[in-house]
Amino acid sequence: MSELKIVADAPNPRRSRPLSKEFWSLLNGSSSLTAAVGYVGAASVLLLDAYLKDNPGFKLELFIGMQYVEGFNHRQIAALKKLDQTLHESQQGSLLLSTNFLHHGKQYFFHDENGHTPAAYIGSANLEAISPGYTSTYETGILLPASHSESFYDFYKSNVRILGKTVDLEEIKPKIQEQSPLENFDQVEKIDDHLLDQIKTAKRTFSFNIPLKDTPKSNLNAYFGTPRVNKSTGRSLRRPWYEAEIIVPKSITTQNGYPSKLEPFRVVTDDGWNFTCSVNGQNRKNFRSHKNLSILGAWVKGRLEGQGALETGQPVTAETLSSYGRDSIDFSYIPDIDIWYMDFQA
Repeated sequence: MSELKIVADAPNPRRSRPLSKEFWSLLNGSSSLTAAVGYVGAASVLLLDAYLKDNPGFKLELFIGMQYVEGFNHRQIAALKKLDQTLHESQQGSLLLSTNFLHHGKQYFFHDENGHTPAAYIGSANLEAISPGYTSTYETGILLPASHSESFYDFYKSNVRILGKTVDLEEIKPKIQEQSPLENFDQVEKIDDHLLDQIKTAKRTFSFNIPLKDTPKSNLNAYFGTPRVNKSTGRSLRRPWYEAEIIVPKSITTQNGYPSKLEPFRVVTDDGWNFTCSVNGQNRKNFRSHKNLSILGAWVKGRLEGQGALETGQPVTAETLSSYGRDSIDFSYIPDIDIWYMDFQA
């Protein structure tokens, strides 16, 4: 790369190259990454943790500039503990936190095997923007060529890295109230309580009880499945933490009224989220959020995490569902407003 390149996660469905695609493309061609950001999210931290585990020769330095002072939530701390453990056990890099100064910059430096920095991103994107499907914020920045990347990396080493310290994460307590991970998706809407109350009491014409499965490497545990492999580099990339689908048994999908795979449909959840789902595959068995598979997973796994039944980064098991108090979703159709209602209240 020899020229400056603008990268934008614009809310435009015709965009061809969002930041996440640029990031992973550059990462797959690099030997190490230095990232300095203000904030991290659990899903993005888990992607980096899995990347290190699946690609043992890769190195990472992650600097977090805002959250030690402003506070982390429980999900973020759990994910950072996993990453920190991986970095220490494999000696693949370091995790640095700014403990006294607030650093709001976002800088990503991609290094080659000789320690040079042929590319860098300078812009607005915090770490959550590297997660495929992250679309809630319009991020924009510039990809720098080597002629500029080296000087910016020198600036980072001299002025930013020195603010960071290695911190015992066991001593960090959550300060920030948990939010639903659905806040990170612009394809999701939150409806008002009055409308939700009306939907809950509306007349249904079809109702199904869809079981949740604890399959170790699929369904809600797709993150632990076989990684995608880049054929040109041999690098492995896990599916995002919240990517998931529900495999519905044939005894349900063949019943009268079950959705057709020809048309996506809108759903409203018992806690007031509104998004689009679809069914496909043989016998319409694959129930998923439409176009972005992380939305449905964020709703289900987010509920489990929020109730303390699921530790961020750990698989969903039978014990997880038992601890939550529910192992199925009630799914019913409301014809008057053409909405499917999903109930996962414990």
